[in-house]
Amino acid sequence: MERRPCCHVCGQAMKRNGTTKAGTLRWRCKNPDCGVSLVRKNNADAAGLATFLKWLLKPLAQGEMSDSTSRTFRRKTAKYWAYWPLPHFRDESVSVLHVDGLHMGRKGVILIGCNEAGTPLGWYLARTEHAGAWSALLAQISTPLMVVTDGGSGFRKAMKDTWPQVRIQRCLFHVYLNITALTSKRPRLAPGRELKWLAHQLLAAKTPKDAWQWEQDYLAWEARWAGFLAEKSVYATGEYKDTHAKLVRARNLVRTLLRQGQLFTFLSPALLAASGLETLPSTNSRLEGGINAQIRRMWGWHRGMPFLHRVKAAYWWCYTHSPSPLPAARILGEMPTDATIEALYQDALQHHRQHGPVKWGTAISWEDLHHKTWKQ
Repeated sequence: MERRPCCHVCGQAMKRNGTTKAGTLRWRCKNPDCGVSLVRKNNADAAGLATFLKWLLKPLAQGEMSDSTSRTFRRKTAKYWAYWPLPHFRDESVSVLHVDGLHMGRKGVILIGCNEAGTPLGWYLARTEHAGAWSALLAQISTPLMVVTDGGSGFRKAMKDTWPQVRIQRCLFHVYLNITALTSKRPRLAPGRELKWLAHQLLAAKTPKDAWQWEQDYLAWEARWAGFLAEKSVYATGEYKDTHAKLVRARNLVRTLLRQGQLFTFLSPALLAASGLETLPSTNSRLEGGINAQIRRMWGWHRGMPFLHRVKAAYWWCYTHSPSPLPAARILGEMPTDATIEALYQDALQHHRQHGPVKWGTAISWEDLHHKTWKQ
C-alpha cells in the first residue's frame, strides 16, 4: 500500500494530483485553505540508513539484507557509521529516572538514563564514571522526582551540582552485591554470617514497617559486634589496621547509606503521591535487565565490531527506542558526524588558544569520543 505524504505546512494528509511532465507523481494538500503541492522524491540515503538500522538492530546476517554480497552491503552502509545519533532534550516531567553505566572493558563506559517504562532519555560516552560525565548525562534530561542508581563513581557530586534537591535511591540489589562481596558467599565467622543474612533481608523490605525493622536489626548487629569490628592488628609495615577490614568496610557502607537516607527512598509517602505511580522502584532492573541486556545482545549478534562501532551501535539502539525519534532523512540532515565533531573540536581548541578555556556543550566531548589509546 502506498504511503501518503503529509503536508509540511499544515500537517494534513495529501492526495494524488496528476503527474509532472517527467511522469513523477504529484501530491496536493487536501486542506482547501492550504493547497500546497509537492513532488516526493526517493531519498536513497534515507532508504540506505533504514536498511542499515534494520540489520544492526536485528539478528540478521549482512548477506540477508539484499541480493548483493556481504562485502557490497558493508561498502554501501559504511558511511552511516560516521553518524552520532545524539539525544534530544525534552522538557517533559519524569517521575523516576534510572541511571547506569554500560562498561566496555577498560576502553570506556556509556552512561544511560531511562524512565520507569525503560525508554532511553539520555546517553553519554566517557572514559570512566566521573562527576563531569554524569553531569553531562543529567543535563540532557528534565529534572525527575527520584533517581535510582548503583552509586557509580562521581555520581553523588554530579547530583549535588545538577539536581541538589532530587532524592536518590540506591539500587538495593547492588547494595546486596556490595555487602556479600565483602562478607564472601560462605562467611566463616558469626558477624559475617549475620551481616550476609541482613543483606538478604534488605531485598525483602517492601513496606515502611519492613524498612524500620531492618534498620533496627542492623543497629543491633553493629552494637553486638562493636568490639569485634574495633580489633586492630600490627602489619609488617608497623601500621595498626583493622583486623576485619572487609567487615568494617561493609559496616561503613551501610552507615553511609543510612545517614544519607538512600536505602529506603522508594518507600517515601510524599514521593509516591507526587509520582502518581502505584509503587516506586528499589532496583535498577529497567537498565540492568532491560536496556543494557538488549544492547549486549545486539553486540553478540554482530561479533567483531571495532570499539567505536560498538559505541555507535549502542547509540543507535538508544536513539531508535527513545521518545519520537526523527525519520531517517532528518537524521542524516541533523545528526553530527565524525567530521562535524572534529571541526567543532578544532574551533574550540583555537578559541582556547586565543581567549582561554571555554565550556562547550555537554552533549558530546571530543576527549570522551577520541583517545589516542583507543583502538578503533
